[in-house]
Amino acid sequence: MVTKYNNAYTEVYVIINSLAREDYNKIPLDMIHAIRENRNKNYRFAIDEHLNLKEQKLLPETKAILFNLFRDYLATEEQRDKILNFQHKERIHLEKKKKEKYKGSDNLFTSNNKKKSIEENENLLAVIRKENFVEKVINFIKRLLVNKE
Repeated sequence: MVTKYNNAYTEVYVIINSLAREDYNKIPLDMIHAIRENRNKNYRFAIDEHLNLKEQKLLPETKAILFNLFRDYLATEEQRDKILNFQHKERIHLEKKKKEKYKGSDNLFTSNNKKKSIEENENLLAVIRKENFVEKVINFIKRLLVNKE
């Protein structure tokens, strides 16, 4: 089954093969091998040499893979630090947004709610009374006697 990632790997494979040898060699061979093996061999992609990489029509998955390759293997130490710092700040920002969004649900699972829930269930149990074994036998016998008459 061909997925959008297989097409993205094809695009990445074409792009990394157009890199200068010095940059190409910075990417581990097992990574290049994995990209080559997982690409869609029937998907045709060509780089428009009149456009820079940012202007190329690429799949979002391709951009994500290229970003990770750049961050992990091609970026300078300073670039990598900036990227990691930015990603860290972005994660913190997203966590704050989640907390704001679900602010009212903080005490959903607190012990007060558990106590209330237990009390409510006990009240329901008092209302819904099941027959015990002896009552079941007596009621069964009564039904038999009523049906015979």
